Formats: sequence, C-alpha cells, structure tokens
Amino acid sequence: MMGLTMQRMTQRAFTCATLALTALVMGCAQPAKLTPEEQAWNEREAVREARDAPLRAREAAIRKSQETPTIGVGLECVRHGGPQQDLMPYVQGFWVQEVPYGQVSPEMSGGDFNCGGTIAGGYTIPRTWRPGMKVKVKWYTWDRPKPTTITIPVEDDPTIAPGVPIVERGVKGALHEYTTTIPYYPEPGRAYVHLFRNGQARVIISNIGPTGRDHPLPFSALEPPPEVE
Repeated sequence: MMGLTMQRMTQRAFTCATLALTALVMGCAQPAKLTPEEQAWNEREAVREARDAPLRAREAAIRKSQETPTIGVGLECVRHGGPQQDLMPYVQGFWVQEVPYGQVSPEMSGGDFNCGGTIAGGYTIPRTWRPGMKVKVKWYTWDRPKPTTITIPVEDDPTIAPGVPIVERGVKGALHEYTTTIPYYPEPGRAYVHLFRNGQARVIISNIGPTGRDHPLPFSALEPPPEVE
C-alpha cells in the first residue's frame, strides 16, 4: 500500500512539473508588451535607421572604390538626331554619375556643354570592366535656336553695327534623366553618352569615335539598342 501511494505521489509531482514547465515556455514565447516609452523609442530608431541607410551605403561604396583601380577618361555627348540632326532638340548640359551612390565617381561629371565637344578626363571608370556598372545620365534639351536679324541702335551699343545678324539662343527645355548599364569594354576608352529622342541614353566606353565604323553604337541609329544587364 505504501509503495502504491509513493508511486501516485511521484506521478502527481511529475505531472505538476510538466504543466509548470509548459506554462513557463508558453509564457516566454509570448512577446512582452512594450510600454508607450519603449514603443516610441523603437519608432525613433526605425526612422533613424531609414534616414542613415543611404549615407552608410555611400560610405561603403566609397570604401569599395578605394580598392578599385580607376582611370580618368574623356567624356563626350552624342546626339542621335538623324541625318540632318533635326529629329530631336539640341542638348545643352549633360552629366553622368555611377549608381548607386557613385562607387567610382562620387559626384556627377559633366557640365553645361553641347554635344560634340569632349571634356578631357571628365569621367572616372574602372580600368577593368565589371558587371552591373550602372550610370545615371541627366541632360537638358533646348528649343532649336533660329537665325534672326535685328537692328540695334548705335547709341545703345556702339560696338555693334546696326542690322548685324545674330543667333538667338533657344529656351531651356526639359530635364531628362535615365539610368543605363555600361556594356562590356575590353580596355579603357572615352566615355560616349549617346542620347536619343525617346528620352533614353546609353553610355559606351570605346577608343573609336562615334562616327567610326567599328564604334559599338552606330551614329546613324535613331533608336537605342536593347539594354545589357
């Protein structure tokens, strides 16, 4: 009789311990309810993390760029306006920046320049091409300027003869922006920024000028080639 009683007491104690442990585990599994102060602190931290994320990404990209051998190359704009160059507005001002956050070029390169000229050493590229080289291109288009003859009274400006022909500068138009991927280049060369009338851009690295037969993107093209990822 005594043995049976002890067995029942042992079973009861084991059952109670099991129930207590289950309750403890279930209690730990339930997330603790935050106080209003803790909730407010978490929300402030989330806002700060989101605010500082671009800065941290930029700093990491700059650190990465310090390990990448680079070279400064000429930067040139190519406007695909057709045989008479009259199928798209003039370009006055273009800029290029590698994205995200400029691993190689921290700032936008370019300036208030027409297509056709070259900015010597105006852009920095890796000496060796690597996949995923995305760049952001921005450019302004202008209404086409038109020759005009005006009469300037001599007393207003004695240095200009009356009736001198001048060219009125066009009116600044839209700002365009397009992100594209630089395709493979076997060796460093000039950076050619090809602009198209549909608002797209392509950036080609080549030692052959845009009118050359072996330039990767024909000067006569009116539409951009497919993007290369």
